[in-house]
Amino acid sequence: CWVASTYDAASISLPAPEGELLWDIMPFGHPAKKMPVKQRTVRAGLRQRDRKLSDFVESDLPFDELPDWIRKGAEAILLGPSAVNEQAINLVWKDNTLTAYIYKEDRKVVYNDLGIAKYMFVLGAAECGVTGNWDWGNGGAFHLV
Repeated sequence: CWVASTYDAASISLPAPEGELLWDIMPFGHPAKKMPVKQRTVRAGLRQRDRKLSDFVESDLPFDELPDWIRKGAEAILLGPSAVNEQAINLVWKDNTLTAYIYKEDRKVVYNDLGIAKYMFVLGAAECGVTGNWDWGNGGAFHLV
């Protein structure tokens, strides 16, 4: 589980070089038996699983006509983690080129989400026997290997 921007950064002591920022953490341990009201409220506000699978891909083709490896990659993004549980990433399939971009850039951690989404896509596409890698950055293209 990734946690970003919903934790108290001042409560974490971590030796880091000057100017380095801690963007995400991965908590370890066991959750409390009963979740505090504040945590339930924050979680409810951040959870955005209302996006449908077809919302992750922009294309001239209907979602069910896209190549299997693109649909499987989009499914992996939907099921995968995201720094603030928004998965604010879209894929664009145009002219036989697939790109990924941030469609909702309201927090700096969305760049972490872009990396997570790209990785999850690679895992999903691999289930269809398709391997490849992404160009760096927002709008980067996926290249078959």
